[in-house]
Amino acid sequence: VVAGKVPFMYSPFYSYNGRGTRAQLVYKNDGVKLVSFVGVKDEFTDNDIDEWDDNDFMEYGVVGKVDMTSGWVLKFYGKYVDDQRTHEWVTTDGVDTLMPHTDTTGFTGDIHLNNSGKEDCMLNIEAEVGYKAADLQGTEDDGIGGYAMISKKMDRFTPAVVAGMTQNGYVADDDFGLIMVGGDTPITVVDVGNADGDLWFGAFVASYEISPKLTVTGNILYADYDNNTDGNITDAIEVSASASYAVLDNAELVYGIGYLTPGYDDDAGSLEDAYFGHYLQLALSF
Repeated sequence: VVAGKVPFMYSPFYSYNGRGTRAQLVYKNDGVKLVSFVGVKDEFTDNDIDEWDDNDFMEYGVVGKVDMTSGWVLKFYGKYVDDQRTHEWVTTDGVDTLMPHTDTTGFTGDIHLNNSGKEDCMLNIEAEVGYKAADLQGTEDDGIGGYAMISKKMDRFTPAVVAGMTQNGYVADDDFGLIMVGGDTPITVVDVGNADGDLWFGAFVASYEISPKLTVTGNILYADYDNNTDGNITDAIEVSASASYAVLDNAELVYGIGYLTPGYDDDAGSLEDAYFGHYLQLALSF
C-alpha cells in the first residue's frame, strides 16, 4: 500500500513526471504488476456551496504492466474521473462571480506496447494509443492519439523513425516530442497535439554515442495541424539537435538547438517568421 504525493511515470506520451495525491494498492507476481488507485485531484474548497456538500474532484483507476515471455512488454492505464463540483468562480472585468461549473467527468485510458526486452530482435518497436472522453477534454468529440516508433541500435549509432497522430482535440503529455515540437524543453514552441482539431506528424531521429558519457542527437520533424481556429499553426518543420554529457552518475549537462518553420492559415494574416532557439541545461536526479 502506497499513499501520499505519489510520483507517477507511465509514459511520456500519455502521463509522465506527475505527482498526484493518491492511495495505491500494488500487486506484483511473476512478471505482472497491477496498481489500483484512488486519487484526489481537487478538494475544491473555493466556495461554500461545494465545500459544504463535499463536491470533490476525484479519480479512480488501475495501471498494469505485463512482461510477456517473448520479450514484449504490455502496459495499460484506465482511469475514471469523477467531477462532482457544481460551481466555480469566473472573473469578468475584475469582478468574481460564482457560476455553474462545467462537468469534466469521463474515462481516459492508454495501451503501450514495446519489445525492449527482446535482445535478439532485428528492430526495436514501440507503439501507443491513448483515449480521453470529450467532457474530460472540454471538446465536442472524444479524443484519441497514438504513435509508432521503429529504431535499430547499431553499435554506437541508433536511427529511429516515428509517426503518429492526434484526433478531436487530444494533446499528448508535454514530455513527449523532440525539442521545439513537444519535449518540454526551454525552447518548445508547440505541444504534440491540437486542442482545436487534429494533428499528423512524422520524424527521423538519429543519435550517436561519441563516448560512454557524450551522446549527440539530430532530429527532423514534419507536423500537419488541422485547426478549427484561424491564426493557429497549420504545419511545421523542425530541424534540431542536442548533445548530452554525463557530468556525474546523477548529473547531465544538455545543450539543445532548434529551428522551426511554421505555416499559418492564409486568411489569418499571420506572419510566418521562423522560430530559432538554443539552451544549456543541467539536469540533476536524486
